[in-house]
Order: sequence, then C-alpha cells, then structure tokens
Amino acid sequence: MVVAEGPNEYILYMQNDHGDLAGQFAAHWGNDRFSQLKPRNSMVFAAEAHDNGWWSWDVNPEVDDQGVPITFRRTPRARLYEFIDKGIDNIIEKDLYAGLITSIHHAGLPQHRYGTLPAVPRRQDEYTTKFLQRREPFNTDLIAKVATMKEYDGVNSSDFIWFNYRVMQVFD
Repeated sequence: MVVAEGPNEYILYMQNDHGDLAGQFAAHWGNDRFSQLKPRNSMVFAAEAHDNGWWSWDVNPEVDDQGVPITFRRTPRARLYEFIDKGIDNIIEKDLYAGLITSIHHAGLPQHRYGTLPAVPRRQDEYTTKFLQRREPFNTDLIAKVATMKEYDGVNSSDFIWFNYRVMQVFD
C-alpha cells in the first residue's frame, strides 16, 4: 500500500493499482522509433502483476500505534517477503518468463536494483538476507531453464533477460 498524506486524511493506493499503471506503461511501450517489448505479453503481465501478492494486506491494511496505515515501506520484513514470494508464485503459475522477470525484479530491489539505482537504500536485515539466499539461486536456475525453452527463442539469452529486467525497472 502506498499512502499519501493529505491535510486531514490519508489517500491509500493499493499495490495492484500501482501494478495496473505499470502494466499500462508496458502495454503502450514502443513506437516507430523504438521497438515494443519482447516477449510482449509476458512483459506486460510482469509489469501489471509484479506486486499482486499484496492483495490481502491492501484490502485490510494494518495501522500503527497512531492509527496511520502501514505503507509497503514500513511493512514488517517477515510479512513483506511472504507477500512478494506469493506474488512471484502466482505469476510463475501463469507465465514462466513473466515470473522470472518479476523474481529478478524483487531480488534486485534490496540491492540497489543491481546497481542500476544506487539511491535506493540497500536492505540488510535478516529477512532480506534469507529472501536473497533463496531467490538468487532460484533466479539462476530459472534463467537456465528459460534459456532452453523454444517458446522464448530470441528473448531467452542472459543479455536479453537482463535487458528486460532493466526495462521492468522503468515501469516500476
């Protein structure tokens, strides 16, 4: 949940709303000067659904001691990674390539987006460490699997996958 504070109220934006906007950016990516996404459907789905694991938190947000809704940035890390893992699993069930891009995206967030955005704070807590210890080998294995799949010919090289990862950062 993203929380915007007004003078007398809070405006709450669900992570799925954020994903919907990211998906619209992806769906309209490309024109006569630069190419559309490849694989287009997978990349649009990754952008649209990358935070779908937050649904249960967003529809029933918790509040802090002052009654202020807890934003995604303040969500306890143990819960945060449960939501992220659930969301990645949801995507992988429907589209392996989209799930791969989403999984790499979430592993990159606590690591300055793999150096592409050093201004993003590096997370170094026990939950983040455990998440990365699970997720990084998983991503490596999934990259290798996608690399062998005929349905992703032309978009399954390591370079292309990492290019698509960087494009995903634009949508997020």
